Amino acid sequence: MNLLLFWHAGGVKSYYERYKNLAEEYEQVKVIIPQSWNEGGKLVNINELIQLGDNCEIIPVKTKFSFKQTTFLYDFQEVKTHLKHFEPDVIHIHEEPWAFSTYQIIRECKKIFTKEYKIVIDSAAINMNRRFFPFSLIEKKTYSAAELIFARNTEVVEILKKRGYKGPIRLLGNGVDTKIFKRKDSFTTKKAIVFIGRLTECKGVFLLIEAFKKIIEENHFADTTLNFIGSGDAQDSLKDLAKKYKLENKVKFIDRVDSEKVVDYITDSRVLVLPSISTQLWKEQFGRVLVESLVVGRPVIGSTCGEIPNVINNEKYVFTENNLDELVEKIKFVLNPQNEEVITKDIEIMRKDVIEKYDWSNLSKYHITQIRDLA
Repeated sequence: MNLLLFWHAGGVKSYYERYKNLAEEYEQVKVIIPQSWNEGGKLVNINELIQLGDNCEIIPVKTKFSFKQTTFLYDFQEVKTHLKHFEPDVIHIHEEPWAFSTYQIIRECKKIFTKEYKIVIDSAAINMNRRFFPFSLIEKKTYSAAELIFARNTEVVEILKKRGYKGPIRLLGNGVDTKIFKRKDSFTTKKAIVFIGRLTECKGVFLLIEAFKKIIEENHFADTTLNFIGSGDAQDSLKDLAKKYKLENKVKFIDRVDSEKVVDYITDSRVLVLPSISTQLWKEQFGRVLVESLVVGRPVIGSTCGEIPNVINNEKYVFTENNLDELVEKIKFVLNPQNEEVITKDIEIMRKDVIEKYDWSNLSKYHITQIRDLA
């Protein structure tokens, strides 16, 4: 079978291993991506075709209206040029059901390809807010065309059903490249707390700096530092708080970096914290950095927001979202040398669990199995 994948974020290097693994299961894999995309605050620019193997390639094409994930469109004349001699058996659209690009891909592919193929959608829908026209119409047409939807988490499964999709839904979480994220030395020699992601209020970054302040004030862990890896609209306010609390020498800000460097920051940390806070329109859909940190062999702490508790799968390292005192206690637990033996055993179990669930190789086998089951 041949696989054609469209994905706005597909140019991120940490996903390349996913395509290589899919190419081990499919005869041919072609990935269509925007030439330029702002992913998590970092601009990803790819102008040349990337050949990942004899049967796997990433094809960047021009887009327009790219200011939002739901409104951008591909230059389909360019897409047609690249797919001139290609006939897919599966078209996997890694966009929400109401996105303009989803409707465009479904419509235009009917004009390009002569043989039958299956339409698969990937969704991380996190609320029941009804979309206004034309998004509502696009969503309805997408549900009619899709033979399968992969849902990012269990909550998404229920939301898709309530939004009107009647077809099969299967869970498909985000994956991890275990060739990049490898276990190195022990966490026990490290002193840094690390946050990786968008620096915005809903990610709980202000809660984290307040927790760090309380921990430092207690003087039990005075040599601990805090690293924020990422960018966002809260960055300046966080820097002002660090200055106000006289923590400038202990709190560092590093702009968003590629996955090859992310692994270094995780390796140099004692614990990764993801303190996300739910809003009316947003919840943590997955929390990939949790998986990456556990694979590297680092403890993680996360809030009860969205899918975080299910990814961590150990309540010892989960705190009630927006609860400062609970977060402080969880961090102190991980920083305390007396708990290192217990934490080490926990990490072994958690690490094995996430590799089994989220290694790209395993997810690729799962992907083609679900497709074959549609036949």
